Amino acid sequence: MMEYETLTPKGETGVRIACVITAAGSGKRMGTHTRKQYLRIGGEAILKWTLRAFTRFSWLQEIVLVVPPDDIRKVSMEIVGPRLNPMDVHIVVGASRRQDSVFRGLQAVHPDTEWVLIHDGVRPFVRKELVERLLREAESTGAAIPGIPARDTLKKAQENQVVHTVTRENIWQVQTPQVFRYPLILQAHRRAREEQFYATDDASLLEQQNHPIRLVPGDPYNIKITTPEDIPVAERLLSIYFPEEENLE
Repeated sequence: MMEYETLTPKGETGVRIACVITAAGSGKRMGTHTRKQYLRIGGEAILKWTLRAFTRFSWLQEIVLVVPPDDIRKVSMEIVGPRLNPMDVHIVVGASRRQDSVFRGLQAVHPDTEWVLIHDGVRPFVRKELVERLLREAESTGAAIPGIPARDTLKKAQENQVVHTVTRENIWQVQTPQVFRYPLILQAHRRAREEQFYATDDASLLEQQNHPIRLVPGDPYNIKITTPEDIPVAERLLSIYFPEEENLE
């Protein structure tokens, strides 16, 4: 079993790992004119904190950022910059649908890549320990995703009326990064495009093909910053996840 914490930036172990970070969405649920990935916490854009988290991983050789078409220059100048570029960071134009954006990102990944992480650009609080656990668990099936068991009572509703209670047993709330063998997930995306099958996460494309996926306990603080209520929570988490610096500049 590969110990990923021993990998070097140059990939001397022979294992090449890349990360696709999706940040091409409009963020309508945030209710602001500014796209949510550019909203500031701790004085910096959320996407910049996310990128910063992944540049800490010495075994990661490549990052592909997928952004809106009009934001290439903005991301290059304000998000990536010279300080956040100790490895290969590529910026790719995204699409209107997340799945299409991920596919474009996967196409930009180096062809010799063995493993790829697919991550939401508005999840800046990802721990190295979680990612390395996902990589280890993925070795058996080629795919592993993090999740949190559902804790609240779940109701199915229609037109604001309760239809019935949904059992929360064996129900998990899925997070990112999701980890896959690169050729496996690239082929799954190609097949989904041929079949015009769209899903809300990448693991679903493998589920459609009955491919086994390892489910790994996630991190409750690995939150996706989606609504205005998430901003103050994220501000408080910054000091925990980035204690060594208050500002990236």
